[in-house]
Amino acid sequence: MQFKSAACKNKACGKLMKNLRLVSFDVWDTLLSVRAYYRDVAVELSKLVGVEPAILEGKLVEGYGKIRAIRRTGGFSDSEIVQSSLKTMAKFLNLDSEIVARAILNATENSRSEQYIIEGAAEAVRQVKELGFKVIVVGNVVFWPGSYNRVLLERAGLSKFFNEQFYADELKVSKPKPEIFAKALAR
Repeated sequence: MQFKSAACKNKACGKLMKNLRLVSFDVWDTLLSVRAYYRDVAVELSKLVGVEPAILEGKLVEGYGKIRAIRRTGGFSDSEIVQSSLKTMAKFLNLDSEIVARAILNATENSRSEQYIIEGAAEAVRQVKELGFKVIVVGNVVFWPGSYNRVLLERAGLSKFFNEQFYADELKVSKPKPEIFAKALAR
């Protein structure tokens, strides 16, 4: 496979590109804007609980930061990440977890996913695919399952570029643990 790239002008880079076979992308804030998604979750949550969407969006972002910190320190079991983090978010919002789950589902079902795409992401993924690489997604999840990410990527028009998608709730292991990448590569 011969690669021509404006960014690859020396032998070392050319050798690396020659040996490269697969490129992995993350979903949130790489391909899709998590903040834009939270905005839609907040709108759906507002419909259910009657609180202003802007207030809920701020709380979702703040809660997400807390959940990420807990996850990074091993505070959640990888096999229970969605349920545990959903309960944590619901408690943070002082709401029932079923209400939060319903708002997330509604936001996913009613999504305007093309508006979540990070500038340049679609072009980057398309170009990587056109170079002949196997292209995958390896993503962590928090309080919604990886299957929702699949729906959002499909609706955004990006899933056609991916050979496969792998999510922490399905593989029962989260990034940055090497096992998640080993499991993805083993398929």
